[in-house]
Amino acid sequence: MGGISAIKRCLALGLGALLIVGVSLAAQTPPATPTVLRTTRLEVVDAAGRVVVTAEAQKGGGALRVWNQSGKVGVGTYVTEAGGRVEVLTPDGREIFSTGPHSDTALPGLWERERRTVEQQRRDLSQQQQELSQTMRQQRAVEQQARSGGDTTRLEQMVEQQRRDIDQQRREIDQQRRLIDALERQVRSLERR
Repeated sequence: MGGISAIKRCLALGLGALLIVGVSLAAQTPPATPTVLRTTRLEVVDAAGRVVVTAEAQKGGGALRVWNQSGKVGVGTYVTEAGGRVEVLTPDGREIFSTGPHSDTALPGLWERERRTVEQQRRDLSQQQQELSQTMRQQRAVEQQARSGGDTTRLEQMVEQQRRDIDQQRREIDQQRRLIDALERQVRSLERR
């Protein structure tokens, strides 16, 4: 009987020691989580295992892409040797918005191209307005000559031609203004996205 009670005491002491070690281990703080994760590519997947976000190193910089359910990029941000770029694409891969140079061609993004088009249209409109002003000055000079005498038939024809030219230029300027307004609305729409 003494042997069994000694075994019970040893078991009790062993279990007590094991319990103390377990409690002390459980009371310790967990191992420190690394503050930096280093990799050349990181993928985030959804519940179905499809990749929905990637972050990766690439030539000249890095890329962050968000993928749609069809496996196509919906949003991409890139930094390459050509500079930084942001793209927003439709589900079928068509560009809705982009800014910054394209990494392959170094061509500007859609936003920059639209802005350049608007600026060019403004320059064209300004030039047309200057031409209109010059034509109007010429018309006034011709009308003044007609009033002071001379061949009135020829002068009247010149005046009439200049009036037609002025009307044509006004129509072209109005058309340019409408085009510029439409382009500015598109640029503002792109900026809001």
